[in-house]
Amino acid sequence: MKIKQGIKIIVDTGMFALLTLLMGEHLLPGKIHEWLGASVFALFVLHTVLNFKWYKNLFKGRYTAFRIAYTVITLLLLVVMLLCIISAVFISTTVFAFIKLNQAYFGRTLHLTTTAWVYMLSAVHIGLHWQRFMIIGKKVKLTSNTKRAIKWVICICIFSLCFYGVSVWINRAFYEELLFLTEFKYFDYNKTVIEYSWETITMAIAVATVTYYLRKIALWSKRKNNK
Repeated sequence: MKIKQGIKIIVDTGMFALLTLLMGEHLLPGKIHEWLGASVFALFVLHTVLNFKWYKNLFKGRYTAFRIAYTVITLLLLVVMLLCIISAVFISTTVFAFIKLNQAYFGRTLHLTTTAWVYMLSAVHIGLHWQRFMIIGKKVKLTSNTKRAIKWVICICIFSLCFYGVSVWINRAFYEELLFLTEFKYFDYNKTVIEYSWETITMAIAVATVTYYLRKIALWSKRKNNK
């Protein structure tokens, strides 16, 4: 079980890292972008296989408010990921060039929107699971003062990155892609792939952090109402 869990972490981390890189498509050669996208598809299939038990249990057990929210977000992520892959086939000139669908205009617009949703829902997904990493941190044997100091440093760093991520979101007008408000996006070609990817990650950190604290508030409210 531990081996399987380790494989899941590697697959999920690799998939998110590639998604982050792919968000800067304008800084990558077309062929590289397509092959990296195909790699994400392969990792997505592997992720689905490794988590097939979750799909089998969809109609089993009681649905709490958290389980409903988690299921809806997961299924939405599955749908937009499939749409993202389909739209990629429409506009492919390398990997899927042999499939001639002649829908480049529609595919480009759909790909722009679904890619944005895949990335944001992935960040929400991470935020919902962040408690697991918090539990691992609690198991580390350190003095209470040291743990408290580390906690404060991490909190300051995280919230600083969140504020920066929000500013990136605004500067990029990222809502345009999410709300299907634009057919073509004008990108900043003055940044390197590393700089652009780092900025993209800060947006994900902001979304994941908000998700984590919303979950925490919901659980606190539930415990308070049960008393």
